[in-house]
Parts: sequence; C-alpha cells; structure tokens
Amino acid sequence: MTIPKGGRGKKAPYETQQMRVPTPIKDQVNILIAKFRGDVLNDPKTDNDLFDFPNNSQTSAELETEIENLKTALEVSEKENLNLKTALEEANQQVENLSTALVNARSEPLNLSTSLEEAKQKSIDLNTDNIQGSIAIGYVIGEGEAQKIFDLKREIFRTPRERGEKTVSFKHKNKLFSLEYDGQPKGVKTPHYWKITKIEDTPQNLSLAI
Repeated sequence: MTIPKGGRGKKAPYETQQMRVPTPIKDQVNILIAKFRGDVLNDPKTDNDLFDFPNNSQTSAELETEIENLKTALEVSEKENLNLKTALEEANQQVENLSTALVNARSEPLNLSTSLEEAKQKSIDLNTDNIQGSIAIGYVIGEGEAQKIFDLKREIFRTPRERGEKTVSFKHKNKLFSLEYDGQPKGVKTPHYWKITKIEDTPQNLSLAI
C-alpha cells in the first residue's frame, strides 16, 4: 500500500484523494476529516497493513452515520435551493403581472379619451341619409347642435339671423338642407332654434358655398 507524503515532510498513514465537496456540507466534511485524522494519529498501530478502514467496524459505523447525516444535509440543502428557485420564479411572475397592470392602468385614460372622441365624432357624423320624410321635416334643432351635427361654422346661422333673415340653406353629405328660424323660446341669452323644412338630394353640378 503506497503511503503518500503528508504535510511538511511528514508521511500520512493513509491514502488521500482530492475531491470536490458541495459548499453546504463543507463544514461537516472538515469535521469528519479532522475526526478521522485524530483517530488515526492517536492509534498506536500505525502500520498501514493493520489499518484497514473497512474492517474497523466501529469506525465504519461512525462513518456511515456521518455519511447519512451528510446525505440528509445535502437533501435539505437541495430542497431549500429548490424552494428558493420557486420563490424567485413566483416573485418574477408577480413583477411581470404588476408591470402589465401598470401598463394597462396607464393606457386606461388614453382609452377613455379615445372613447369620448369616438362618441363625439359619432354625434357629429350623424347619418343624415337616414333622416327622411316626416322624421326630418319639422325637426327643431338648436344652433349649437346643428353646428356639431352638420360640421358648420357659427356664422352660417348667426349672420342671417342678425340680418333678420328667417331661412338658411347648406349642403351636407350630398344633401341640401333648408332650415327656418324658430326663435329663442327661452328668452335672451338662451339657445336659438331652427326647424328643418326641406331635405333633398343635391345635383352633382350644384355648388353651394357655405
């Protein structure tokens, strides 16, 4: 049995082998090595042929116990690492969920603004093609509402009214509208109203300045 040299020129009464030890059980391994060395150095039988570790039942049992303890410690460490990995994954998922929620929360005001604009545009873009016959004729509308629905300037109604004129005409979506001034029923500084008196298709060559 070849006896390798020990530290500082001394010979060790046992063979050694270099191994990589998991960090979580490093301290337990060092304790086991120190105990093993103490048992060997304190044993007066230093003959290597007499030192047969597997045949030493007491030492073997102790080492088996230490090995089992090391295995248990390693299993616990691996389980803790797995739990930490799972916790990290869950934390990352929560961060991702919060980030998504934040993006959605920031986009809600924009979506609300867009919805309001769409609703406003729908009100302005009232489909007058579906307003026909008795439904359209006689319909009374305020100046402000008419400006929005037909996309007209304020002067279209105000200028004729201030001149004392009672009717206005304008073109909108290939339709010719005629309105008659209906007065200011609620008194001064209240909305002026106009009644639709005619809706007809405009000829292709008709050019009506508004």
